[in-house]
Amino acid sequence: MVGVRGPSGSGKTTLLLLLAGLDRPTQGDVWLNGHTLHEHGENVRQQIGFVFQHFGLISYLTATENVALPLPARLPAREDIQGRARASLAEVGLEEVSERLVEDLSGGQQQRVAVARGLIGEPDLVLADESTSELDAENRANVIALLARRARDGGIVIASSDDSDLLDACDRIFDLANGRLTLVSPKVRA
Repeated sequence: MVGVRGPSGSGKTTLLLLLAGLDRPTQGDVWLNGHTLHEHGENVRQQIGFVFQHFGLISYLTATENVALPLPARLPAREDIQGRARASLAEVGLEEVSERLVEDLSGGQQQRVAVARGLIGEPDLVLADESTSELDAENRANVIALLARRARDGGIVIASSDDSDLLDACDRIFDLANGRLTLVSPKVRA
């Protein structure tokens, strides 16, 4: 689990968008599991879960439908996609709102839907952009634990954040400033 911190505007979101293949680098390439995003884009992107800073949810879909969106590419056809989506929502404490439209949910609930979607299907790489910023202490701790569990279970988690609790859970922390990543001693706070 890797944390990336830096001031507003330093490029944390841009870095994650580049790593996800949602933006294209001006030079170089992004590699995941021996394949480049440029050459094998769609196949590689199926291995990536993304938690967007501003949620990236579809307002006219339910929480379950939003969480289920990446599953067809990640699971065998026989899997129960709706059941898996509801189980992922339960992990973030949202089982009671699973069939509500996301536009009717609070900001914190929407953030947890985005986290559930980013973690569903156990992606090899989870990119979490300010994934705890809208959450109260209890839900923040739960999301941090879920991200850490994904890392322990063999995934890679890269989280941009200035949340000291999330950074404490990281194995490595990088500062991003002036277009450069600098390794900081693990568990060091700003």
